[in-house]
Amino acid sequence: MNAEHIETLLIKRPDRLQLCAFADLVSRPPAPWQIRGVLREQSVSLLYGRRGCYKSFLALDLAASLATGEPWHTHAVLTPGFVVYVAGEGGGGMVQRARAWSEEHQCNPRHIRMAFITEPLMMTADSDDVEILIHRIRDAINWQPQGYDPEVNTEYDQPVAREWPVLIVIDTLARCFFGNENAPEDMGQFIQGVDRVKQEFNTSVLILHHTGRDESHERGHTSLASACDTIYRVDHDADTQSLTLTNEKMKDSREPVPLELSYREVRVSRYAHDDSDENLTSVIIESAAQSVQHKTEGLLELLDAGSLTWAEWLHGSTLPKTTFNRLIVGLVKNKEIVKENGSYRKC
Repeated sequence: MNAEHIETLLIKRPDRLQLCAFADLVSRPPAPWQIRGVLREQSVSLLYGRRGCYKSFLALDLAASLATGEPWHTHAVLTPGFVVYVAGEGGGGMVQRARAWSEEHQCNPRHIRMAFITEPLMMTADSDDVEILIHRIRDAINWQPQGYDPEVNTEYDQPVAREWPVLIVIDTLARCFFGNENAPEDMGQFIQGVDRVKQEFNTSVLILHHTGRDESHERGHTSLASACDTIYRVDHDADTQSLTLTNEKMKDSREPVPLELSYREVRVSRYAHDDSDENLTSVIIESAAQSVQHKTEGLLELLDAGSLTWAEWLHGSTLPKTTFNRLIVGLVKNKEIVKENGSYRKC
């Protein structure tokens, strides 16, 4: 490779492979938090779990918090901004999920800085799909290459944009993968695709994935875990309608304690072109404390019309029996209800 070619490369990428002195390195701040204690800026993260464990609901909840700046279950959002969500399994279910989130959080959809790709793509560094994805994101953020902009009479030595994306969600790896997940070469191609998009926009990437056959770890070649800065596993308990988010890797930081979350089914608004016979519902994610509060309020509302037997109250609540009994114990202890002649009423 001759000097002329090297010079051409450096003109194209003047920021590439710069030497950094030891003294300069130690004076740099550590990678900033994006969501304090949860995700860092410009990181690659993995969220995995069994099928049906509400991974997509959880990812949408996190992404929408970043897109609005709203704290994510008491964790402060420090760098809110534009989010791109690649819904590789299609956008059908995303419709109700997006409606549910905006309605539950009382947020105008126009104020949620988030855009969706509702089809799968091939996430490899040199694929046409990645080229198109980069083009679509550039167009959305009004990206301009380095150089002279005659409209504003300004010279840029770096690309500029109206706003850079703070997170790109890949949901799921399987729908954006080509080849054999267990083959190091194929997984390497996927990782290179993720790295290319991450570096193109200096953004974070969150990958959703499934467990392996024995469900003890994520599926596929171990190079995926090695390439990630952060790994979370989500486990689901249908009896208590609860989720446990466990951190299995937090690069350069202490692993946070498991986060206890819950989910709740809600009705969503019907739009003009919706099927009038379809019962539109979705699920929202909430903290364990929020869940207890909502469920407790719902139980007390059932007693507004008068007293109910245990069986009548359980049937009306639609809660799992274990959750129902636990909440009743709390209500009795707090002297909010009393049992008389085999029925419960408000105090």
